Parts: sequence; structure tokens; C-alpha cells
Amino acid sequence: MSEIDANGTCRTCGANVIFAKMLPSLNLAPIDVSLEHGGNVELRRNSKGFLFAKVTGPDCEQRKYISHFATCKQADDWRNKSKPVDERPSRDEQLDTIRTILSNL
Repeated sequence: MSEIDANGTCRTCGANVIFAKMLPSLNLAPIDVSLEHGGNVELRRNSKGFLFAKVTGPDCEQRKYISHFATCKQADDWRNKSKPVDERPSRDEQLDTIRTILSNL
């Protein structure tokens, strides 16, 4: 996995971050720029250049990214509050979105 350049800055602590859409939620999330042993986030671009992040298990053999929420001291200020159940996409809608995204990777 190669390093990806920062495309944003944390508005609280000023750190350079990579903003990517999390799978399966598609919420935009800040990711620390450097690859680390013990990281658990993989970043991938689809064929259209969109950046997606997926949380995986930590891997001692491969360096991965870490969510900026895990390292920023003010992370709780930025977390999205849970949406009411009736505003969330259905499981089938989420799966369709994931299939579409993965087919373009």
C-alpha cells in the first residue's frame, strides 16, 4: 500500500489528513496521512478517482492507515450524531451502494 497525499486539514488540531468515504456507511472520515504498523484502515481509489476507506483488522506485516478520530484530541467534537432510524438507508440500499462502489475499484 503506497502513501496518499493529504487532501485536507483537521480544523481542530491543524493536522494534514486524508478525507475518504468510509465503507459501508459512505460517511466522509478523516484519516491520518502516514502509514503505520498496527493501522487498521485500507484506502482505495475507484476507477473514477474517488477515495474509499475500509476498516480491516490490524496487520503486523503490512502498514495501514489510522483514523484521525483515534489520534485527534478533539475528535469527539466532530463525530456525527447517529441519524434517526427512518433516515438511514435500508440494508438493501447499503449493499447495492457497496456493490456499485466495489465493482468500480
